[in-house]
Amino acid sequence: MRILSHLKEIEEGQGPFGITLGNFDGFHLGHSQFLKFMSQDCMELGLTPIIITFKPHPRLVLENTKPFLITDYHEKRQLFLEQGFTYILELEFNRNLSVMNTTDFLNDYLFCLNNIEKIYLGHDFSFGKNKSTGPDLVIKYCSENKKKYHFQGEYIFSGENVSSSRVRNLLAEGNIIEANELLGREFFMTGLVVKGYGRGKKIGIPTANLNFSPQKLIPKKGVYISIAEVGEREIYSITNIGVNPTFSNEQKTVETHLFDFDSDLYGKEVKIRLLKRLRDEQDFKGVDELVLQIKKDIQEAKEYFKR
Repeated sequence: MRILSHLKEIEEGQGPFGITLGNFDGFHLGHSQFLKFMSQDCMELGLTPIIITFKPHPRLVLENTKPFLITDYHEKRQLFLEQGFTYILELEFNRNLSVMNTTDFLNDYLFCLNNIEKIYLGHDFSFGKNKSTGPDLVIKYCSENKKKYHFQGEYIFSGENVSSSRVRNLLAEGNIIEANELLGREFFMTGLVVKGYGRGKKIGIPTANLNFSPQKLIPKKGVYISIAEVGEREIYSITNIGVNPTFSNEQKTVETHLFDFDSDLYGKEVKIRLLKRLRDEQDFKGVDELVLQIKKDIQEAKEYFKR
């Protein structure tokens, strides 16, 4: 995969190209279907596809927003790579870009190479100041410059349009099963394992403490059945998201207990996929009560995997 900061980094003679522009946060069913169509259409037209996305996400620049990214930038790159895309342009988003004249933006950033032949956009595409520009300007621009265009229709699931906002709401509610249905995959968190308080090891249930992106949306606090990916290995696990009220922690943590696993993971990257939420985080009277409940959680998870 080649990561670009501007299309002009591409050498002359390459192409022709098809491009798309979007945040693609979440990489949900609507996104994956759209990108599959783009990839297939580019193949039929003899075009090389390029994904153009913003970094950071515009909301992180324009709004004082809480962590809300369903996929952080590293995770999103991996999803693009899995879809077979080799060119990713991560366009630096700032306030100057947000108020840029839309025709200038099209000329200077999207169609700055002569051999860009087609643009692919979502049904709800809008950009420019206050998102004031929609499909009409793009259609007019493409017609005047002899470029092809495609606007993808809505992707409907369970009677509603699939959107990143809908997925975020489900994650905030802890409804991981329905969120995963809309994503078309398991929601996951990727990060390096860092040293925690070491309490899990002391009580005989060691955990890997995940250092996740500060912009990452973390689901509702609680205990989840999960799968941990360590290199090429997939290991059944349970994951606790919360503040460990039994020990009066204040900082939100993501801790995973990997079944039948005793290797040192400090400093290694681990990917945690969430499958099902078991229960709320609880404030136990003491360590013995906590250990008893964790053992019940582990047993319930093992029964789940047997099915």
